[in-house]
Amino acid sequence: GSDDSIETVRLALPTDCCFVDVRSRLGDELGWDDRTRRAAKFLFKLEGGNYCCLRDQERIKSRRSIFVNGASLRRKGLSSQQQPSSPRSGAAPASEAPRAEKRVQLGSAPP
Repeated sequence: GSDDSIETVRLALPTDCCFVDVRSRLGDELGWDDRTRRAAKFLFKLEGGNYCCLRDQERIKSRRSIFVNGASLRRKGLSSQQQPSSPRSGAAPASEAPRAEKRVQLGSAPP
């Protein structure tokens, strides 16, 4: 079904870290090889439904939801409770979203 194209991962990271740190953390948690780490592109959604690519040197700041193209967010060996969540209402229509929507929810890391 349509849920198969939605993948979500939640990470707690400090707001002053860069996307190179997000790439490293996701790669460690999901078992990405070097090629997958290089292929992953981080995007955020602009008003009007367009997407903008984030550079590794950019800081997370107040961003709470980013999208990933070029790499899977699925982890092997997860129980059904740990599988990525289904889309919430208000998710971008398939015509506006990246090919398969892969979202990283960012939260503040504890001090």
